[in-house]
Amino acid sequence: MKQILGLVSVVVRDYEEALAFYVGVLGFTLVEDSEVPEQKKRWVVVSPPGSATRILLARAVGAEQESRIGNQTGGRVFLFLHTDDFARDHARYTASGVTFVRPPREEPYGTVAVFRDLYGNLWDLVEPKPGTDPVFPKKTGSVPGLRNVEIKARVSDLPAIEARARAIATEGPVDLVQDDTFFACPKGRLKLRQFADGRGELIHYERADDAGPKTSAYVISPTPSPDTLREALVRAYGTAGRVRKKRRLYIAERTRIHLDEVERLGSFVELEVVLSEGESEASGDAVARDLMARLGIDDSQLVSTAYVDLQAQT
Repeated sequence: MKQILGLVSVVVRDYEEALAFYVGVLGFTLVEDSEVPEQKKRWVVVSPPGSATRILLARAVGAEQESRIGNQTGGRVFLFLHTDDFARDHARYTASGVTFVRPPREEPYGTVAVFRDLYGNLWDLVEPKPGTDPVFPKKTGSVPGLRNVEIKARVSDLPAIEARARAIATEGPVDLVQDDTFFACPKGRLKLRQFADGRGELIHYERADDAGPKTSAYVISPTPSPDTLREALVRAYGTAGRVRKKRRLYIAERTRIHLDEVERLGSFVELEVVLSEGESEASGDAVARDLMARLGIDDSQLVSTAYVDLQAQT
């Protein structure tokens, strides 16, 4: 059995002012805006960037619905917005005039502050602690547990794999366009990843070139200016390759399932099993093997090297 929460409704006063805030200020993506003439309304759906979660902006009709605007939970926090960089988003929201009603604080589950949207609804802005949320990779190698067990496989029928992934996923899909530039590096690999929305991440990782499940240790540093950072790194170190791909992301419990269409290479599946602090590699290996079987991937399809190395071989 599988169920997902398809939409969460936020009652709003006016479509345009709501879009100006959620898209213009918070930076959410407009997923859909279509007329529903028979009901004299619009179907307006937004989503946080890179998220599978969808929010329906529902215009209030009548006094009863209007009384709920800004207070759908009786004064309690209504929605929880997880982020991969609390400092970045807190600074950006503050600069854009968003009101934080509770200042940043450290909790056992992560860094959190509470802000109020344009109608008065309360939101938690949360950066989860490393290892507590598989959607967000960790950002600092000084924190224990920054490890994955990974596999990569070349596949000929990606739609069939996706059908199986969809059946076992707990979240997703999320569609991503990624442009990775690799730089000369004496230890491990160093790459700058740029997303379609202009964000970037500088990533260093160390991983053995083995065909089966393998452990990867990594550090991720977000950047709002990937173009200038790329130029600086190219000048300093030179490039070692560039990989462009379209990725569809599913989450199965603590495992990220990547369905990749890689420029010049074709179709691949990656599994990244997030290891908790102190967890053995053997435990993650078992999870990866189980998912391989459930997705219909066998050892003959496994690839030992990174996409950038495969491109160099073609």
